[in-house]
Amino acid sequence: MKQITDELYLDDFHSRAFDLYFGDLKIYVFDIETTGLDPRRSSLILSGILEPEQGHFNAIQYFMENPGEEEDVILRTLEKLREADCVLTYNGRGFDLPFLETRMKRMDIPGREDLLGLYNLDLYPIIRNDSPLKEVLGSLRQKNIEYYMGVADSRYDEIDGGESVRLFLEYLDTHSPALEQRILLHNHDDIIQLRRILPVLLNCDLHRAMFRTGFPAAGLILTEIRVTKDSLHASARTGRLGPLRDYIAFPTESLPVLVQASSVTSTCEFEFPARRIGRSALVLDAASLLGFPSDAAFTEQSGLASYPAFQSGYLVLKQGRAVNYLEINAFLIAFLKRIAPELAAE
Repeated sequence: MKQITDELYLDDFHSRAFDLYFGDLKIYVFDIETTGLDPRRSSLILSGILEPEQGHFNAIQYFMENPGEEEDVILRTLEKLREADCVLTYNGRGFDLPFLETRMKRMDIPGREDLLGLYNLDLYPIIRNDSPLKEVLGSLRQKNIEYYMGVADSRYDEIDGGESVRLFLEYLDTHSPALEQRILLHNHDDIIQLRRILPVLLNCDLHRAMFRTGFPAAGLILTEIRVTKDSLHASARTGRLGPLRDYIAFPTESLPVLVQASSVTSTCEFEFPARRIGRSALVLDAASLLGFPSDAAFTEQSGLASYPAFQSGYLVLKQGRAVNYLEINAFLIAFLKRIAPELAAE
């Protein structure tokens, strides 16, 4: 197995919406190359990781030079991913992470909990479901997004994933340095270009996307958020917080929420009672849930009062059919920061 490392200088990306969810997280770009689409019959031959460092990025690739080195590639990949809080992928939820997990299972490689504790910021479903780009571009292949974002000229490789497979099979027979460089360049450009297209999120409704797909907060990973007729419900699994303890708390006047956590499943559930105001507004008592003694203290100290859907210490979950995704997500981040230390196993 060969490791290749390249130091790069790329523009970073920040926006108010993006930083709300990811501003304090260590985000690694992640992409793999395989000999096919079915992990039961195909191998992982190359993984690429782009890690941020102070003032620059490191592009790290783990390459299988000979048959029988796949396990080494996977082990080194896992070792590096353990350093991350989040991975940035393109269709990583549909392919890269499930492929890696299946290969680990078939080769009896431990570490599945490390993958479960890693949040996957997958741009593909966000662009597909929470932006107008599907109608604009038709195909949402990563290279099409690169053209749309004006960074296509920064890509040097000229092959696709299918050709990469053919070249690798030829490489196993010849060990040609030229073939090796073409395979590595394809993966190298994929991870760099994926970081460059991150500003595509400015074209997306990121708050709605995070509500729908979940997001990391306080070492937990929210997996489901629902507004029902009389409550806000959230499910989460442990992330970088580590193991959870068995925990249950019933609603009280000072903390009106049902909280349940399991050490066996490493998951937790939150049920926030809400009430209707008038005919269409559904609200919950955010000030009490976040531990503020008064509406005035909430307004002055929470940092949430400037959002439109927070009114007099209450969070308006929805008005008619309009769900306030931003404010719900911001409230859950604040609440999890308060409750997460109580859920962590000692």
